[in-house]
Amino acid sequence: MADYKYLLELIEISKETKNSVILPRGRLSGVDLRGVDLRDAILTAVDLSGANLENANLTGARLTGANLSGANLRGADFFKDGDPILSSVDLRRADLTGADFTKANLKLADLTDAILTDTNFAKAIMIGADLTRVKNFTRYSNGKRDNLRGTILAHAINVPDSFRKAKTRKHRDL
Repeated sequence: MADYKYLLELIEISKETKNSVILPRGRLSGVDLRGVDLRDAILTAVDLSGANLENANLTGARLTGANLSGANLRGADFFKDGDPILSSVDLRRADLTGADFTKANLKLADLTDAILTDTNFAKAIMIGADLTRVKNFTRYSNGKRDNLRGTILAHAINVPDSFRKAKTRKHRDL
């Protein structure tokens, strides 16, 4: 668990220096990072499979190629002031209940069997994403918030009906 201790040290240092956490290819499988602040972190190809990231702040994070399969991302916030990059991320069987992926780049992301209860994908780029057997996704639009407004779904795989009914941007609008 050397990477876990190292990550915790990096988080503390980043708070003091106001610099981003950078930990490419880290091995953090199954760790408890509940509520952690990883804003603008660079975690390229990191293994967070089975990790607990409930209510984590991942705004503006770069998780390209990361393994988050089976991770708990309930209430995780990927967007407030930065566009998160999650292209080619593995989110198979992840619990994304209440997670906010507004403006996230989820190009080629694998969301097979992911739990999407109250998940927000507004203005997300989901080109080539795999949505096979996603669970509990419901589209909502209440005037202020629409969880699929402006989402790009070009070439997505196994798109459920609840996604198909969304007013999505066309690929050429990128």
